[in-house]
Parts: sequence; C-alpha cells; structure tokens
Amino acid sequence: MVKPTRAFLFDARAAGGRPSPTGLDGAAVDLAEVDGKLYATDLSNNLYSVNPATGAATLIGPTGIPAVPGIGTPNMPLYDESLYGARGKLYATFDVLVGYSFPFTALIDPELYVIDPETGVATVVGPTIINGSALVEVSGTFYLFREVQGTPPGPLSSAATVYILDLKNGNTSFVTNVETTASAVIGAFPVYRMGRDFPHRR
Repeated sequence: MVKPTRAFLFDARAAGGRPSPTGLDGAAVDLAEVDGKLYATDLSNNLYSVNPATGAATLIGPTGIPAVPGIGTPNMPLYDESLYGARGKLYATFDVLVGYSFPFTALIDPELYVIDPETGVATVVGPTIINGSALVEVSGTFYLFREVQGTPPGPLSSAATVYILDLKNGNTSFVTNVETTASAVIGAFPVYRMGRDFPHRR
C-alpha cells in the first residue's frame, strides 16, 4: 500500500552527487526505465519523462489509468502500483483499496496495463491480484511482489509474497513467501550471482 512521498533522483556517478527533485513532489508514484530513458507516474496516473542529469520531470500525457480518488485530502485511500520497463514498453499494475488495514478489498479493481512510453497511453491487459507492490523481470520471467499481512498481525504489519505474472493476460501463479523479517517490497531489481538470477528486495 502506498501513500505519496516526495520524489528524488540520485545520480550515483557524480562525485558528491545530491538527490535532485523531479518537481512532482508528493504526487510522484513510480519510476521505471525503458531503453535507457526514465519515466515516472503521478497520483493522477499521468506519465512523465525524467531527465537523469537534472531530475526534472516533463509531462508526456495521461495514461488513462484511473486516478487515485481524493488526491490531497485527508480521505485519500491507500493504493498499490508497480511500474517496470521491458521490451520497449512500460508495464503497470494498479488498484485502489477500501480501508486502511488487512484484509483489503478493491475500490478500483487491480489491473495489469501496458503503456506506450512515447504517447503515455495505457491499454488494459487484464485483471490481476490485489496488493501488487513491485514488478521485476529475471531471465525473461516477470515476478510481481504482493503485500500481505505480516506476523504478528497488526494494522501496520506487512510482509510480501512473490508471484509469476503473465504479461499476456495478468494471470499470476504463486512462487514463494519473502522471509518473514522483511516488510512489504515496493521496488525490486535482478541480481546476478553464481550464474543464476534472483529477484531481490530493494
């Protein structure tokens, strides 16, 4: 589940590099890369290109993915979104939740989308699981992390499970639980070790 935070881009290559604000402030949601270019979404699910040198975000256009209701109000609901670039396109999962603790139901149903990074236009691929929080590709297979109730249960207790995501239809198949000491996974990247690929928590 996500509440907005201020978005920064950090250039690790620069000596003494400092975080650079994108300009989206609390409206920023996700950041992803396609063919060496960076893209970001906001709470209205507009798509932006992001300059990696300055961090400045430039509007491309609305994706057509529903906006989070009540943006900027105390009653803004929790939501889930993942964004990942692959095969020249952006893939996103998105839902909006009812309530503020597990178990959640959907105010806006979870869907998998494919987004054209040139126009920003999203196309619905199909329904997918609720509480999808991060997406990553490892050796051609796409893994979706799902936020679940943690142990011991509590309003702020969360953990993660991993599913294989079918980009053709949004279907998922369970893979494993993430170690119980981990909380929700909201970003992931592939790590190479001893000739094998593993999806790792970021």
